[in-house]
Amino acid sequence: MFVWKECRNLRALVVGVLLLLSASGCGYGEVGPETYEYAMALYSVCNSRDAQRLQSFTEQFEQAQADGKVSANEGKVLGQIVKLAQAGQWDDATADARALLDAQVKR
Repeated sequence: MFVWKECRNLRALVVGVLLLLSASGCGYGEVGPETYEYAMALYSVCNSRDAQRLQSFTEQFEQAQADGKVSANEGKVLGQIVKLAQAGQWDDATADARALLDAQVKR
């Protein structure tokens, strides 16, 4: 049985990681205009939970990556959201796509 209070080193590590993450401002960074358009489309697909549109989006997005219209890092970020949607985790995918879009708003 796992006893939390007996694992002081683990507790200290977890607290340290959480503090580091909160201080580093984890989240999505800025993306280019092309990727922003894809993020908006992906949000719409995920919000509507449309598997057929997801397939079409994925094909177009993969072509944009192959054509160099989307950076490797941006492709990775959107690719993770696509994987959530493909796994049927529509709520998580929608939330992540929304967070990506929100991160683009300059405040």
